[in-house]
Amino acid sequence: MSQLSLFSDAYPSSLYEGDTIDGLSFPNDQFHNPDLSGSQQTSDSVSNPGFLTPIPPPSVPPSLERVGPSRSIEFVLYSDMSKDEFVAWWLETKFGRKKRLHWSGNRTAACWQHFDQVANAKTGKPGAKCRQCHKVLDHPANGRYGTTALHRHLARPTCRKSTRQKTNIKGLLINTAQNAPATPTPFTQEA
Repeated sequence: MSQLSLFSDAYPSSLYEGDTIDGLSFPNDQFHNPDLSGSQQTSDSVSNPGFLTPIPPPSVPPSLERVGPSRSIEFVLYSDMSKDEFVAWWLETKFGRKKRLHWSGNRTAACWQHFDQVANAKTGKPGAKCRQCHKVLDHPANGRYGTTALHRHLARPTCRKSTRQKTNIKGLLINTAQNAPATPTPFTQEA
C-alpha cells in the first residue's frame, strides 16, 4: 500500500465525489459586503483634517540672517547677537521639537574658526557652514564623531581650492566685517 492511500484513508477529504465547489452557498452576504462602520474608517469619515496635511514650517523672523550655498537651499545663520530669537524660532521647527542642541555652547575646537552654525530654514536641521567654500555640513552635535568631519573638510583640496580663487566684492566686505576688530581705531592725520 502506498503512503498516499494510507493518508487518504485515515483522513477523509472535505469534498466528496458528488460535491462541487459551485454548489457551496453562503447563508449571509456578510462575507461579500463587510460593514466598515464599526471597525474601520474611510477617508470621508476622518474627523481631524490636520492629521492628513503636514504642518507648515514656522516663518523665519526677518531679523535673522539667511545664508546658503545655493538659491534652492536656504539656511538661517546663528549669531550671538540674535541667539534668543534664533533659538525661539528653531524650537518651533520640525527638528527643534525633537532634539535639543546647545547653540551657545563653547566651541573650543580650532576648526570652529572656519565655520558658522546654521539651521535649515524649512526643517530646522542644524549644520555648520564653511566660511571658505560655503558648503554646509552636518552639525557635530548630530553625530557621534564630533568635529572630525569639519577637520576633514578643511583638509580636503576642494575647500582649499576655493580659498585661492578670487572672491567677489561682496565676499570681501563680509569677510572684512566678520574679522574687524571690536574697537575701532581713531583716525589721525599724522602720516
